[in-house]
Amino acid sequence: MSVDYKKAALVPRDPRYRKSMGNYLPSFHDVMIINRLYNCTDKCDGVIVQCQNGGVQDVNDCTRCRCPTGYGGLYCAAQIPQMINRAKIWTFQPDGCFIVLNATTTLQDQVIELGRLNKSDSIQFEECLYKIKAQEGSRIEVIVKDVYGIQSESCKWAGLEILTQNDTTFSGPRICKLSDAEAYYISEGRKMLLKIYNRSSISRFVISYRQIT
Repeated sequence: MSVDYKKAALVPRDPRYRKSMGNYLPSFHDVMIINRLYNCTDKCDGVIVQCQNGGVQDVNDCTRCRCPTGYGGLYCAAQIPQMINRAKIWTFQPDGCFIVLNATTTLQDQVIELGRLNKSDSIQFEECLYKIKAQEGSRIEVIVKDVYGIQSESCKWAGLEILTQNDTTFSGPRICKLSDAEAYYISEGRKMLLKIYNRSSISRFVISYRQIT
């Protein structure tokens, strides 16, 4: 807790990540660190698995891997989303919640929506994943144009996470309301993942995306 209540006790080096801290969804690295801190990984001593794409051995089932955002399967080889149990807070993907978008050099609009108006508060997050792809050697630019539905200061009810790095074990900036958004987001490589999550009412984000060089 900060001595001065008007100032934050912790701030990220990159201000874009200010809403990625202190909410109800720990990151992939948060879970890894906690498992190591409490020696949870010791239970898998002697069991060898070859995890791919940044996945790590699952301490709840040593014969398989726990995968970062955008990957799934036993060893994280498949480019599909996967349900993850984050410190007893379950997230799940409803049917049809992995959408692939192909970027061109022309700006395209996309509505990203999750939840429903009469949805009651829950400890369980619904989660949908959007994958935007560009041609080899290109990158992706995303602009968040508008935000509707439930909004909060800390993203504890809902939000949109924009993963711009090639390594998806790292979290991306999270947006709870329109004032959180940067002017634009640019991917590190030819793909970008956008993850919308919600546990109350409805969330709707309007974005524009295109391919750039």
